[in-house]
Amino acid sequence: MKKDKFPILSLLVFLIAACATPPTGEKTKPEGAGPASKGPPRIAVLIVAEDLESSFVEEIMIGVSRTAQEFEGTIVGREGTISFGEKLEFTVIPTARDKGEIEDELWNLDLAGYSLVFGCGFLYRDPLIAVHREFLETHFVIVDTYGDVPDEGKNLTNLEFHMTDAAFLAGVAAAAKVGGKPIGFIGGRDLSFIRDEFLAGFVQGVEYADSLQGTYTELRIEFVGSFNDREQGYQMAMAMYSSGVECIYQAAGLSGIGVLDAAGEVGKWSIGVDTDQGLEFAEASFGEWILTSTVKRWGTGLYLVCKEFLSTGKVPPGSHVVGLAEGCVDIAINPYNTPNLLNQWDLIASVRGDLERGNIPSAVKSEETTVWKSRAEPAVGDKISITVNNPEFSTGIDTSYGPTLQKALSTAFHETGRYRVISRQQRDRLLEEISASLDITSDEKKQLEVGRLIAAEAIVFVDLSIVGSKYILDTKIVDVGTGITIAASSEDSDDIEQIFEGLAIVVRNLGN
Repeated sequence: MKKDKFPILSLLVFLIAACATPPTGEKTKPEGAGPASKGPPRIAVLIVAEDLESSFVEEIMIGVSRTAQEFEGTIVGREGTISFGEKLEFTVIPTARDKGEIEDELWNLDLAGYSLVFGCGFLYRDPLIAVHREFLETHFVIVDTYGDVPDEGKNLTNLEFHMTDAAFLAGVAAAAKVGGKPIGFIGGRDLSFIRDEFLAGFVQGVEYADSLQGTYTELRIEFVGSFNDREQGYQMAMAMYSSGVECIYQAAGLSGIGVLDAAGEVGKWSIGVDTDQGLEFAEASFGEWILTSTVKRWGTGLYLVCKEFLSTGKVPPGSHVVGLAEGCVDIAINPYNTPNLLNQWDLIASVRGDLERGNIPSAVKSEETTVWKSRAEPAVGDKISITVNNPEFSTGIDTSYGPTLQKALSTAFHETGRYRVISRQQRDRLLEEISASLDITSDEKKQLEVGRLIAAEAIVFVDLSIVGSKYILDTKIVDVGTGITIAASSEDSDDIEQIFEGLAIVVRNLGN
């Protein structure tokens, strides 16, 4: 959500800074873009079929949804078609997991019919390297893998997600939260990328917070020796917590879930890794003790590549590092952990800004490694993506008014020109495509999770009640990322029809 639209809290300033600049949407048919020059650009998104319900695929699909909404495109997925316009087409293609089988499947696809082909995950690296030379009019993108791609691969891009700055922020958050008490780090295996990114960034962040606070934090570091031993991760964490450690950052895969188990059992803090584990495990016994997580925003990486292509007609080849500066890595903010971090956000936001501006030495200057033209473009006509939740009614009000009220409010928001409104039908179809297993209830935090999955920035909650002879319409806009109410309105009338007639005023009040 844009800072200039809702200037309310330093926490939101922190959240806003992470968002990539929206595209102008003016150039939808790039010149010299291979198949896209013959019609609307077509983009294929390859994901492993076995991982369809994983957090990784959810994040990828959030990026697909965001791009389709902003560039007025269509998503052709496993559950059908979702349309936001006809200027762009995404096709989601599940594949096998075996690299050899993936390559065979690629040769059988009409790769020449796509402008961009995304292989989401390291398993696609070798298959895309194998096929890209035969389809020079199609650009191939490997999402989240390490290592250079062939020099001759002018139509091949490798997108690397570096976690150092996110780990730095996690160190700051941990040290600020526990105030100089011992902190731990538990890694899976003692590998160079674990030490160089996760551990090094975390240690630097703790030391930096100490320098600002005038504290000294003892750090205890252990490695499980495996990424797949949950019990050993639990035992190692229990030993740390028993020795006085107040917070543990885990970068240990399945072994790290054991660390989260231990944190919940003893009632001390933990920090997750890669995905927003506080959101993922919100209903688990240990969920409330996950302070934050260092997260990769794979969908943001996909969005940035698409934006570059749609803005310039091409994507720079070779390996490109993305990180904090691009909004592709971060520490997690969600409605569950926001209350636990409110007192630390001013410090975290300040440190985050210094990291982005290069005022703090960092192992990854991601803003210097990805110099794409689209990143320098000013935002033009950017809108806030919202969805209007199903209205809640008090006893005595005909619930058949619900769809009418929801549609009327959506129309009123759309007509202001400031909002991109995701309709109920589009929302439901996106949820079917992204997370068929999500247990959707009327709980507000669950609805905010829904908003995140469909790439909405805010949700409008509506409550119509009757007190005596008066109808009262309570409406609020809630930030999807934090759960903080950013605007609210309450209107009353003796006539329910007047409530409907005054919706434009309600929306105007919410926007001011």
